[in-house]
Amino acid sequence: MRFRPVSSNRHFETLLARLLLTMRPAFKSLGARLQNHRNV
Repeated sequence: MRFRPVSSNRHFETLLARLLLTMRPAFKSLGARLQNHRNV
């Protein structure tokens, strides 16, 4: 299987960036929750 690097990679990068943007607050809240558990 051969992929066209320009189009497919750009599309994949946009999807990945959007996923990171949506997941970042979730990861932050999860990290804060873990720190709270550690402190207790």
